[in-house]
Amino acid sequence: MSINNIRLGFVGDLKSYHSDNIIKLFKSINKEIYPLDYSLSNENSIYNIYNNFYLNSKSKYLRRFYRVYSQLFGVKDSNYEKILKDYIKRYQVDCILAFWGINAIADIISIKKIRPQTKVILNILCHPTGLTPSKVFLQNKFLHLSAKYCDALVYSSNVMKQYIERNVLRNIKKPYLILPPFFSQDYFPDKRLPPCSCTPNLVFLGRMDWWAGQPSDNVLSQIESFMNCGIHVYHSDKTGRLPFNEFRHTFKPMSLLELKNFATQFDASLIIYNLRECRSHDRFRVTIPDRLTASVIFGIPVAIPRDGYDACKEFLKDYDAVIEFSSPHELNKKLSNHEYLINLKNSACVNSQKYIGERHLNSLYDFILATVKETI
Repeated sequence: MSINNIRLGFVGDLKSYHSDNIIKLFKSINKEIYPLDYSLSNENSIYNIYNNFYLNSKSKYLRRFYRVYSQLFGVKDSNYEKILKDYIKRYQVDCILAFWGINAIADIISIKKIRPQTKVILNILCHPTGLTPSKVFLQNKFLHLSAKYCDALVYSSNVMKQYIERNVLRNIKKPYLILPPFFSQDYFPDKRLPPCSCTPNLVFLGRMDWWAGQPSDNVLSQIESFMNCGIHVYHSDKTGRLPFNEFRHTFKPMSLLELKNFATQFDASLIIYNLRECRSHDRFRVTIPDRLTASVIFGIPVAIPRDGYDACKEFLKDYDAVIEFSSPHELNKKLSNHEYLINLKNSACVNSQKYIGERHLNSLYDFILATVKETI
């Protein structure tokens, strides 16, 4: 049996970079993946289409109740169940790739109850997502209770593996693969732009619509501290009007494919979150964010705080183009060292090729085969 003989399904947010990326990766071997279009983890779909009492209720407490209920017992919705049964009957998938963390649990449980022989591999890209000890505890508990529905797990780092085994699985043993979230070669730059004329500089690829995310996404004060010490910072203009600063530069929001050449002109990509607003920092020790994965495949140096971000630093161990800092002034001093920065940029350009996803897929193919063969 080969990977091409296995029918693969996909559960996750179809508008996320992760679904687009996994489809691009498997296209490299002309492998088709069958997505579950109407899933609870694809909120833009099920929330807008179904007239479920709980999902469309104006009461946030009822919506929360239904989400918790679904993550414990599966989705109890007649429309959803009909579409899920049709999906399973039509594609007869041997294995489901589920992304990411507890977001896909409700779908996983529902699939397993209808077709238990379908194997499920959960790729835990981001866990936990909570910023308080209570939310982290509950998310760990949900993942623990649902582990019996997952046949295998994919971790993005050793840091995540150790965290999940200690805080989630505990005495539960599951087959696992450690596979960082590499992006497809489609996101590798086609050309490299001349260096930005405003130096020293940083590009921030994170979200600037902080009000639509979590408190950790509001990094306006941190960005301002870099500007105030003489670093030019380029970021998305999604925030709207901000106080004038001669060191602030904005660009229109772009997709990753649009960013891949644009980002190559900058001295470094800034990886930072507002940890002062978080009572729990677990997420930022365990998860490798998209902004870092993108920065690496774009081939630009990475500027990251010296403390914390353990999984990120594990991901960067072969990159050799990392600037750790404890203060904006320290970062400014390093960025202003011309010879040092040239060496970093050269290293980033060369080593970014190690992070192209297609070069790491054989381990995933073998893992899928081993997981499916357990039923034969």
